[in-house]
Amino acid sequence: MGLNYFTYNGKSSASFNIRVTAYPDYDIPRREVERVSVPGRSGDLLMDTGAYSNFDKTYEIYFNARGSGFHTSAHDVAMWLCNVGGYARLEDTYDTDVYLMARVENPETIANWMNYMGRATVVFNCKPQRWLKSGETESAITSGVDIANNYMPCFPIFKITGNGTFTVNGNSVAVANNLNKTLVLDCETQNAYTGTQNRNGDIYITGEFPYLKSGTNAVTFNNASVTMIPRWWTL
Repeated sequence: MGLNYFTYNGKSSASFNIRVTAYPDYDIPRREVERVSVPGRSGDLLMDTGAYSNFDKTYEIYFNARGSGFHTSAHDVAMWLCNVGGYARLEDTYDTDVYLMARVENPETIANWMNYMGRATVVFNCKPQRWLKSGETESAITSGVDIANNYMPCFPIFKITGNGTFTVNGNSVAVANNLNKTLVLDCETQNAYTGTQNRNGDIYITGEFPYLKSGTNAVTFNNASVTMIPRWWTL
């Protein structure tokens, strides 16, 4: 078996001579449900927000610092892990099909072992989505052919070339001023653009902004061609 490692913000732990000492746990995000106690009523009422909370993912690590010295190695590790302003991509060799968006919120002490080895517990605070790498692939879709979503409800990127009307589960987007152009429809941010140009004024929404529910999704469009980056995710 090869060396296990994790990659954060584009850099691999292996490049810092880091070894992960144990298989990380599989942490499940908590669904945000508010419990309301009503006087005189048995049992709490549940107010389900439909959202999930962040969770922590922990790696126990050590690194050999014989070559550069403990303090130089520790400084390099700290700069890598902690010099990130927001969330960054986190993936590892234990669960190779997914990636997380994470950040190190509370840096821990890097223990000095005889000035030639460092040990630490690295805790990443992660968004609840385990993004599937397969959901990053762009592919053409066909009008009238249902899209199956075997995961959580998701908010794809659709790329629409040509004028026309694009409909997902009865929610429609009419596109104008798009002859010989490609309009990018970001269902997560609810924005339309071409390159750096904002195109929100060229779309007309009927119903909700499109998204893919879990299960079967009816998709139709006319006078256009459409591709999709689905952004599949799971817990």
